[in-house]
Amino acid sequence: MRRILSRHGYRGNYTCPRCLHRMVIADKALIQVDGRYGIKYVLHCPNCGYEETRIE
Repeated sequence: MRRILSRHGYRGNYTCPRCLHRMVIADKALIQVDGRYGIKYVLHCPNCGYEETRIE
């Protein structure tokens, strides 16, 4: 069921797009983007090794 929902874009914020395993926050930093500060997360999947960078 999760694979079908993931295919249509319904995955959680911390879910790996490859294997649908829960990703962990490997690094968290405060950076400046366009004159504003944002939090940069580096997410890592311990199951398949996928890494993703997200700025919020």
